[in-house]
Amino acid sequence: MINKYLYAERRLRIPEYVYFILTERCPLKCPQCYNVGKEPKEMLFEIFVDNFDQAREMGVKKIALIGGEILFYSDIEKVLGYVSESDIYCTFASSGYNIEKIIHILKQSNNIYPIISLNASKKEIDKITRDGFEYSIKAMQLLEENNIAYSINWVAHHSNVNDFSDFLDFVFGRGAENVLILQTKRNTEDIVIDNLTEKDVQKLSEIVTQSSFKNRIMVDRCSAYLQERLFGRKEKRTVGKGCCAGEFIMAVNVDGKYQPCQHMSIISNELKLNEAWTTSEKFALVRDSRQGCITEIK
Repeated sequence: MINKYLYAERRLRIPEYVYFILTERCPLKCPQCYNVGKEPKEMLFEIFVDNFDQAREMGVKKIALIGGEILFYSDIEKVLGYVSESDIYCTFASSGYNIEKIIHILKQSNNIYPIISLNASKKEIDKITRDGFEYSIKAMQLLEENNIAYSINWVAHHSNVNDFSDFLDFVFGRGAENVLILQTKRNTEDIVIDNLTEKDVQKLSEIVTQSSFKNRIMVDRCSAYLQERLFGRKEKRTVGKGCCAGEFIMAVNVDGKYQPCQHMSIISNELKLNEAWTTSEKFALVRDSRQGCITEIK
């Protein structure tokens, strides 16, 4: 059955992606991080299974596992093992921390796709906004050695734009399939770290336009601004460009509660995933407001 867009309700019939916030724990201290709680919690494996099964019964075809650092999650092997037995496509973003303990699962699975987070080709640039450079490099090496397909998340900052051309050579030379550009958000202290300037965006546009890897560079769907500036794409709102919270995606938090997006603290009162997607008044308000969390360019 086609997953139709319901214009009157401003949502897809079923979510395109359900995000599972498995853990708020992380061994790293990234300056750009927006997801570190004072008392970090984890999702019970039983809560994951219950909501994963609900999503599958609803007809959801794609999920994403997020954190914190999901490879720091106590039951990550159980979760990936459970997912690998299904026909649901699953992505997860990670610094690469401790990835060696799940390599055997990734080698055997055909529906789990890792995305490694890295912001620069050099540690001195990467550490301005991220932590764990060595973990990311080791993960890329292991994935390439084991012929496991993967992509890269690159968050655009003022400090790393001039490195982007070298960065593309660096990651594509180590087996990455694609690079996804993300726009920075406010961190846990409500501060925008090292934000882009208009000159940075112009420079980034020139690098992308001239790159031989142009067809392997993508922009996160949340950033319609960068989509247009880097690729000249000005697409209709209803194909998922710009903030898509509650419209194309939803999240299950560590407590098993439902949010329009993992970046929003709004929590639905509904007790079932399908009910949150179809009847939640809080989801409806988010859809009507269409206010995202992307920071403005300086």
